[in-house]
Amino acid sequence: MSLHTDALAICSDKEIWLAALKDFNRSTNKTSSMIDQMAASAGDIDRRVEAVRREHFPRAHRLIILNGVAITVSKTGRSTRQVWAANYE
Repeated sequence: MSLHTDALAICSDKEIWLAALKDFNRSTNKTSSMIDQMAASAGDIDRRVEAVRREHFPRAHRLIILNGVAITVSKTGRSTRQVWAANYE
C-alpha cells in the first residue's frame, strides 16, 4: 500500500482508539477484559505503524503517526523529520 493510505488508516484508527479510551476512563464498570481489549487494540496499531516504518523508512529508528502527521525519529531522539501530512496529499 501507499504511505498516504496506510497513514490515513492508522490516524483514523488512533482517533477511534483515543475516543474509546476516553469512554473507558469515564466508565465505572471497568473489567480486566476491557483493559485487555484496549491493550490489544493499541498493540495492533503499534504493529501497523512498525510495518509502515519498515516499508517506507527502514533507516529511521522510530515512526510516529498521529493527528494527520507522520514523523521519523533518530535513534538518539535528537533528530526528527516530518515525512507525511494528511493535508498535503
